[in-house]
Amino acid sequence: MEQLAVHAASVVIKVVSDGAGVFALLVLVSFFNKLELYANQCAVLMEATIEAKEDVKGLDDHSSIAGSDSAHDTDDEESSDQSSMADCENADDEEPSSSLPATSLKSNKRPKFSIKPKFTKEDLPTDQINSSFTYNEKSEWVLKKDYTPLTMFECFFDDDVISTIVRYSNKYALQTGKQITVDANELKIVVAIIILSGYIPLARRRMFWENAEDLHNQVVSSAMTVNRFEEILSILHLADNTKLDLNDKMAKVRPILSMLNERYLQFWPASQNVNVDESMIPYYGRHSAKQFIRGKPIRYGYKMWCLNTPGGYLIQSEPYLGQGTVPIKPNLGMGGSVVVDLLSELPAQEFHVFTDNLFTSLALMSELRVMGMHGTGTLLANRSAKCPLTLPQAMKKQPRGTMDYQLETTSNTVIVRWNDNSVVTVASTGYGMQPLQKAKRWSREKKQFTTIPMPNAVAQ
Repeated sequence: MEQLAVHAASVVIKVVSDGAGVFALLVLVSFFNKLELYANQCAVLMEATIEAKEDVKGLDDHSSIAGSDSAHDTDDEESSDQSSMADCENADDEEPSSSLPATSLKSNKRPKFSIKPKFTKEDLPTDQINSSFTYNEKSEWVLKKDYTPLTMFECFFDDDVISTIVRYSNKYALQTGKQITVDANELKIVVAIIILSGYIPLARRRMFWENAEDLHNQVVSSAMTVNRFEEILSILHLADNTKLDLNDKMAKVRPILSMLNERYLQFWPASQNVNVDESMIPYYGRHSAKQFIRGKPIRYGYKMWCLNTPGGYLIQSEPYLGQGTVPIKPNLGMGGSVVVDLLSELPAQEFHVFTDNLFTSLALMSELRVMGMHGTGTLLANRSAKCPLTLPQAMKKQPRGTMDYQLETTSNTVIVRWNDNSVVTVASTGYGMQPLQKAKRWSREKKQFTTIPMPNAVAQ
């Protein structure tokens, strides 16, 4: 570490001589501050290591009297010694945190899949999916009603949600000294105007109140004045600013998100098949959780993890907080942890979860079986745990409809690889190869449509 400091100092001195003086000095100060913190962390950990070694030595000296019980304690102390040394070695690779004690510094390396996969050339039985499934009686009752769009909207934005927003908004106005209050009826009008502005877009929202014939909206202008509308918007709040969770980037909308998730689940038209995917909420302002995804229809905005039904009903949603988010189950990674977190809100039933290659892994399939559920999803070739399937490069050269499969016996997951327009790999605990389905494809050689075999897991 001393050699590192000398080397850094020589580099900075050279930069100073080249004319970047002030900036280089700032870099030097910052570097040595971090270096000092690293040194302190390692010193504390090494001191703990030395104490552990002394304890081990004392136990060894006493082993002739204590017998086998003392030897067992010595093994525990030696494992603690190794853990402390590993923490000290990892300290140079991690970002220091002044808010945590030095001894709490841990490695953020992602644990490996703990189960050693075992593959065999077998298929899943065809009766893996249990057809007995209990539906939510309340959700069925709601769907049978001939409700208007307004009534359906008020199932989710009910009086409790409205009163919560009113309470937080009025509290914020009081905290900031604004002589403004809002009631439930006014807030409903504001929400209605915001929704209307979504499907009747104008360059500026104030244009709804202008007198020009091509801009004026009688419904909006007669419901509320523009000044009153902007006053309410200026105090509109969805949380109490004095009780925000500083570790939650979505703390200002978290209360309403939680309330909406409760209502999504309450009126959910339950189905056995569900899927997990990501969705984007457009946003072009500044926020630490805003994402940029190249090549997507919505490139800028907030990413939401969504649990949905095949019909498109949103069951649960959770915002992605950006880089630094810690998975709740590190062995599953970020994608698998998202799936397990969303499914944890569902009642205990045998659901079948469909995912794409962002989420699917053998570890996730194994976890779903522990939860009493099934899973099917496309799988990246490098996540197949060295499954002995035909390589994608070799399968591309074979005719369309070519397939290969293996059964991972530990998690009872079948992995299917199928050659279509491109090579597709699917992992499933609910569907296997059989019964084979048929896919209609255009043949360039024959200049006509032909049918090719397709695995049952892919057809789902």
